[in-house]
Amino acid sequence: MSDYFKYFPQIQYGGKVVTNITRRVKILDNIENDPYAYLPYTVKDNETPEEVAHLYYGDVAHVWIVWYSNNIVDPYFDWPLTYRDLEATLVKKYKVQAETDEGRELSDLEIVNWTMDTSTNENILYYYDSEGSRVTKDTVINAAHFFNGSNPSEGWLAMRIYESEEKSNEEKRVIRLLNRNYTDLATENLKRIMNGRK
Repeated sequence: MSDYFKYFPQIQYGGKVVTNITRRVKILDNIENDPYAYLPYTVKDNETPEEVAHLYYGDVAHVWIVWYSNNIVDPYFDWPLTYRDLEATLVKKYKVQAETDEGRELSDLEIVNWTMDTSTNENILYYYDSEGSRVTKDTVINAAHFFNGSNPSEGWLAMRIYESEEKSNEEKRVIRLLNRNYTDLATENLKRIMNGRK
């Protein structure tokens, strides 16, 4: 990590000289269309970006290449969460909504269970079908032709909060890694750009 920031310019901030960590650059635009420039990788549960960098590049200091290769700005929320962290996030995000729906204070486990509870409509984000079509929850509730008795018509499935959040988290597991043959080029480009050279 420190190797990455050592290339960043120094600025005056609050009367002190500090590293300008807000700089963000594209370091390898010229290889974006090279089919061998990036390799697919699936992040395992609990695997950190630093572990991936060490595994593939042989050096945890190259974690910034993992981030840049995947447009990761927030290393916590742009990286797949562990199941424990995912559920903790669900509790924070949906506590008020779950407790309002249930009309009482809920434990963390009860909140997580509420996000997937099939006995309520309050945790439904939208309905979808096998062809990828979506309709809003309000459309389904307000349109009788979507219903067969008390359930949506055949072929329409409810996308509940838990399933949606889990799906989004799983999609983050599929990343790409810059081919290790380009590591030196990426580092040189980073130095050049951060020093203001073309």
